[in-house]
Amino acid sequence: MHICRPYIQAYDSAFGSGTTPPLPAISLSNTPKWQLNGSVNYKLPSPVFGGKLSFDLDAHYETDYLTTNVKVPGWTTLNSQIVLDGLDDRPLSVRLFVQNLLNRTYFDGSSSNAASTGLFSLVKAAPRTFGIALRYTFGG
Repeated sequence: MHICRPYIQAYDSAFGSGTTPPLPAISLSNTPKWQLNGSVNYKLPSPVFGGKLSFDLDAHYETDYLTTNVKVPGWTTLNSQIVLDGLDDRPLSVRLFVQNLLNRTYFDGSSSNAASTGLFSLVKAAPRTFGIALRYTFGG
């Protein structure tokens, strides 16, 4: 299991190091205050089809943040994958994956055309996505 919790906060540094700026904390554009990432991985101890089978579940959370003129709401998403590595004792791997496992609707950015139209919009993230990847390793 792996968990990463960065805390991001920026201050106006124009007043020099060691001094407290007269302004409260200033958020960087496109930067959430909190992000939390975690993953769980399980590998089966015995071979499956001559290879190593593993299961992964990843979670990503971030708080809302401000872009130039739009507040992007915070969101949480889950991704998962099953990997069979070394299929039939060959340098072949198969990976089945699902992005946005819970099929949540969320926004992962914004778009602005304010200069000409005054319009601001949020960019919708991809819905649940399934996929398969094959990998063959050449050489030693």
